[in-house]
Amino acid sequence: MIGRVAWLLVGRYLDLTIMEHQILTGIQSLARGFFHGFTGIVADPVADVMDDGAAGFAKGFVTGTLGVLFKPGAGNTHQIF
Repeated sequence: MIGRVAWLLVGRYLDLTIMEHQILTGIQSLARGFFHGFTGIVADPVADVMDDGAAGFAKGFVTGTLGVLFKPGAGNTHQIF
């Protein structure tokens, strides 16, 4: 009887630690997505202006702006699937 109670308690502890790990991983992925999105606002235009000049700056600005919108969500989709 005591062994069964101990086994149930250990099982619940393991379930909580797994869930805590999954939540922490999701928060980290979301933070990485925001970081890469916001750094892309500056990094994409700078990288593209070196290759293509003013047209590259425009392209980099658009891709950097879209990255702010989509990279946080893209970072979290692997947590769902």
